[in-house]
Amino acid sequence: MSMTRRRLLDDTFKKTVEGNPAIAIDSLARMYPGITMQGWTEQAKTTGAQLFDRSLAEDNKYQNFDISSNDFSIVQNDGFWITGKIPVKPNTTYTINANAFGAYYSDADTPITTTFKEENPFVTPENANYVCLNLKKSNYPFGSDIMLNEGTTALPYEPYTGGQPSPSPDYPQEIVSSGSWDETAQKWEYEINMAGAQLFDESDIQVVSVDSEGTQRNGFEITGLKPGQYTISTKQKTIGTIGYLYANVKNSSGEYDKIQYIVTDVKINTVTISIRSGDTLIIYDAKRSNSMEVSKSIFAEYGIMLNISSTALPYQPYHTPQSITLQSDRPLTKWDRLEKRNGQWGWVYKSEEIESYTDESVPGEYFSTTGQLSVGAQVWYETDTETFVPLTTAEQEAMNALYTYRPTTVLSNQQDCDMTLTYKTRKGMN
Repeated sequence: MSMTRRRLLDDTFKKTVEGNPAIAIDSLARMYPGITMQGWTEQAKTTGAQLFDRSLAEDNKYQNFDISSNDFSIVQNDGFWITGKIPVKPNTTYTINANAFGAYYSDADTPITTTFKEENPFVTPENANYVCLNLKKSNYPFGSDIMLNEGTTALPYEPYTGGQPSPSPDYPQEIVSSGSWDETAQKWEYEINMAGAQLFDESDIQVVSVDSEGTQRNGFEITGLKPGQYTISTKQKTIGTIGYLYANVKNSSGEYDKIQYIVTDVKINTVTISIRSGDTLIIYDAKRSNSMEVSKSIFAEYGIMLNISSTALPYQPYHTPQSITLQSDRPLTKWDRLEKRNGQWGWVYKSEEIESYTDESVPGEYFSTTGQLSVGAQVWYETDTETFVPLTTAEQEAMNALYTYRPTTVLSNQQDCDMTLTYKTRKGMN
């Protein structure tokens, strides 16, 4: 009787979200959520438009020419670097994605009289067979992604592949699939995180530097955020105690973005920020005179909410994220995934690798380092059947211990795999 009553009163049902992160906005706190993680495979491709062969370039040199006297003697100088002579067509327009000095050559080694200085696009003279470009090292370090192509429009950067598309037998391209290689364990690793929407831990207040001048305030430094859009809001919607809560972003080079105003003496703002790889988010009390205790009380009063996405979510307390690391003997390709099958977690493989192709049968879609089934190529291909490989006992236990949060759960991984999260919600929460 009691069991029947519970079923009738139970208004919960399941929903599924996808992505990385996969965000369940209206989740209940429950054990045993449904999780899958899909692998990916990528391979760089080029069009052959790149004309700059970096192997011809020389560092610490520049073409020291005086346009009025046509003095083209090559001398040592740390301020410029020289590309070397690049084959071009006469009387043709070219574009470079940089400001460069240029000298033209005919088939001989002696430069011809026509030169250009930071012209873009530039047109080669009718007797030119080569161009030599010189770039300021302060603007374009030797490793810069310089792109030189024919035409009036600068094309997206790609490496030099001999003027032909790649991958090809002459210019192979690496095949990359998901997973982080652990050299010590000799395994591929996948870090899975389950967390609430709140990313702001208000217990960790400290003295922080908030600008390039080293100005210090009481606040928080938040590192390790994945690149993407984040929103900062407050649970307090009206001005209470006069507070000045600001945010700033510091990149990996120590440079700061413009200040974002969360709380001022007249307004409370919802702030959306962009985080790049290696960025540090700083949220701080802007009043220099406030003691640490006063700053703590102001943060507590307003209640900062930091969540991923460009939309503010309702305030919720911070929960320490659940984090587990899974290992595999091989990378997870676009045809492979993690799932729970018949009560067991495991890797579902629907791919195989050929380390050095000879004449093996490849039944369906494939990636090849040479772009084709050529002798010696590395090939990853989709198989007709699936192979299920269970996780270790410790990994099974860790996956079974994951649980969702109320009212928001964020599921993510560090290897950029797409995920699905199936969770329980309640009709009244929608």
